[in-house]
Amino acid sequence: MDIREETARLLEELGVLGVSQDDFILDFAVKHAEEIILTDINHKEMPEGLRYTFVCMAAGLYLQDTKAAGRLQLESVDLADTPAKQIKEGDVQVTFAAASDGSLTPEARLDALIRKLTWPDPSTLTRYRRLSC
Repeated sequence: MDIREETARLLEELGVLGVSQDDFILDFAVKHAEEIILTDINHKEMPEGLRYTFVCMAAGLYLQDTKAAGRLQLESVDLADTPAKQIKEGDVQVTFAAASDGSLTPEARLDALIRKLTWPDPSTLTRYRRLSC
């Protein structure tokens, strides 16, 4: 399986709908991730040891780009939904949960996932960094 297919499979497993074989944004995300990694580690070819980092970064960039464009379709996450932390009926009071309460909204969880996928632990790339090509 190549990087593009693995990235598409990861996105499908994460519940992203509409990832197709001729998706330009997916192709762009894969090439963009490759460019970022190769520039960072100063290599001309992708080391095999960074395969999963490459797939995760491509998936994160795809999610970031489609979300920014308003085209992200997820199977089970309603990004407009904000959970209520407390509801009081007498004199009607509604308090919405916030990140400071320890509960994240679905969109905040999605943003955290995108950050985690897009920007791997720096030590992962540092192991492969070279001074010259």
